[in-house]
Amino acid sequence: MSEQATPQAPAAQPAEKDPVVIRAAAEAEYARILGCFDVEKKTDTDAETIIRAIMAGRIILDEGKEELTYKLARPIELMNNSGIIEQIVFHEPTNTELEYINRGTKVQMNVEGEKMANMDMGDTFMKTTRFLTKVCNLPLGVAGRLKARDASVVKAICDFFA
Repeated sequence: MSEQATPQAPAAQPAEKDPVVIRAAAEAEYARILGCFDVEKKTDTDAETIIRAIMAGRIILDEGKEELTYKLARPIELMNNSGIIEQIVFHEPTNTELEYINRGTKVQMNVEGEKMANMDMGDTFMKTTRFLTKVCNLPLGVAGRLKARDASVVKAICDFFA
C-alpha cells in the first residue's frame, strides 16, 4: 500500500508590512521626538510618513545623543563592494548647517507678511540632498542613490528639522 502525499497549505509567513510598533505607540514616539527636539509638527503628510516609519521599526530616537536613526528599507551598496549603508543618523542641524541647506531657497510672502507655499520640487530634493551631505555626512553620490520609499521618509525627517 503506497502513501499518497497530501497537499499541505504553505506555512503562514508574517507579512512584510506587519507593523513592528502599534500605531498608538508610534504616535506617542512621534510626540516624544517632537518634544526631544522642541519642534512642532510641520505637516500631516510628513507626520504620517514618520509615524509609519516608526511603526515599521525604522526610526529610533536616542535622546542622550539627541539623534534620530533611520534604517533604510533598501540599503545602499557602495561601489567596489566597499560596504553597505544601512542607516542614516540625523542630528539637529546647527545654524551654519541650516544656512548651507537653505541657500538659494526663494520664499514668497503675501501682503500680510505670511509665507506662501511656492516651492519647486527640485528645491525640495536639493534641500534634502544638502541636508544628507552636510548634517548626516553622507557622500553626495550615495545620497543620490536613495530609493523613492527611503527618500520620502528622509525628506520628512529633513523637513522636520529644517
